[in-house]
Amino acid sequence: MTRIGDIARVIRADCPLTARSNIYAFGSYLRNGFGVDIDLLLVSDDRFESGEVRREIMERFPELPIEITILTPAEELETDFIAEQQCVALEMLG
Repeated sequence: MTRIGDIARVIRADCPLTARSNIYAFGSYLRNGFGVDIDLLLVSDDRFESGEVRREIMERFPELPIEITILTPAEELETDFIAEQQCVALEMLG
């Protein structure tokens, strides 16, 4: 089983576009170390770059069931998604 900390390290090291993005982990895989999928949140104002970051992550981990939610900072603020879902920044993992 792949640990979320290992995934976070690889994303930070091997996916250069993610350096300019705010990426968080959340969900059962983060809390329990297992689950149906691995949930990531990407917060960005740039929809094009968000799509590129998503592609970069998915290409790096084609074998993993990664689900990426993309929100603008305004959407995140309105929904309070980070707090509601108990998201943890990838920098804090691994």
